[in-house]
Amino acid sequence: MLWAARKLALRAIGSGVVSLAAKAIARMDRRRALLLEGMVSQLRRRNDDHSGFWAEAAGLYPDDSSILRMRIHSALRSGDVKAAEAQFARLIALRGTRADDSRFVIGLTNVDLHNNRAGRIRSRVRCFLASLHGSPEYRIASVRLSRLIFAHFPRAGTRSGSAIRSQFLRMTDRSQLRSEPKRLLHRVAACEARIEERYPGSLLDTDVSIAQCRAFVALVRNRIFAQRPFSFVRLGDGEAA
Repeated sequence: MLWAARKLALRAIGSGVVSLAAKAIARMDRRRALLLEGMVSQLRRRNDDHSGFWAEAAGLYPDDSSILRMRIHSALRSGDVKAAEAQFARLIALRGTRADDSRFVIGLTNVDLHNNRAGRIRSRVRCFLASLHGSPEYRIASVRLSRLIFAHFPRAGTRSGSAIRSQFLRMTDRSQLRSEPKRLLHRVAACEARIEERYPGSLLDTDVSIAQCRAFVALVRNRIFAQRPFSFVRLGDGEAA
């Protein structure tokens, strides 16, 4: 479905209709025309660096949440972490955040994990969730960031796989997620519980449990040392909710 929609969009772009529409809109609303122009450019040239365009657009409309999101996304894709951090901080300051912006938290967290900056991860998660406090989006964002929350804000008694799953399902049930994602996440949790029961020692929480992380590293080292081929399959989590 998504692929078909993209094909239709590319056809419309190729026909020149979208370019004409952007020019017509520019006479009435320069901001909307910029958004349309930038999104068309990204569809047409997906692998190009679009950060320059969105940096200029953000300079013209520094308080526009939609343009800021495109600026953050393009900065992360181009590896400009400082720009992404600055614009994300601005989005938070404008109180323009929503649950979908969890993807930026995760993207910036991956950089911080690589550089061993746990303090920045905790600070960013706190600031982001605080910006959503009082909104239905808050609990949805918490589900999407649940793995980061479990890893960087651990509570006593929530290190085992069953305790983590129980807490995750409570977070899911309290959120305003649609029924379909909720059902899917419950099924994933049930599958994980069954795997853990049938195959003791399964590594399902290496990103949260220190013991499992160490076991995972030891397993990989042993397989490499023994020159034995191996592979791992990662089961789903709440980030896709």
